[in-house]
Amino acid sequence: MLLAGKMQEIANKFKIYNIHIEALQETRWPNEGRIDNKDNTLIYGGETNITGRNGTDLVLDKEAGEKSLIGFEPVNSRISKIQIKGKFYNNTIINSYTLIDESELNNIEKFYDEQVRSYEALPKYDKKLS
Repeated sequence: MLLAGKMQEIANKFKIYNIHIEALQETRWPNEGRIDNKDNTLIYGGETNITGRNGTDLVLDKEAGEKSLIGFEPVNSRISKIQIKGKFYNNTIINSYTLIDESELNNIEKFYDEQVRSYEALPKYDKKLS
């Protein structure tokens, strides 16, 4: 996502394949934020004040970003949650990716514990996707 033109490439794929929500990992943007453009909404969460490491993003088409988005929560730089309003129930999506760097293997148990806590904290009646 740090390369020029990546946002436009994603916007084009949304149109071609009729995508409404896409989860992205290892996007490498620091902190958290939201970018709205004419076609999509990008919500991101990454390492605090460090560019070039980790990060989970969710891209929503314009309608989902404006009308259906209830909330976004970056749990850490590898896990984020988004809640989308549905017709009969809300949908919660957990976007995560596991540790793959050998230097971080001692943190893998902590990562999975955080993932389980994130799932268990979701609203009881939401449809859950991860």
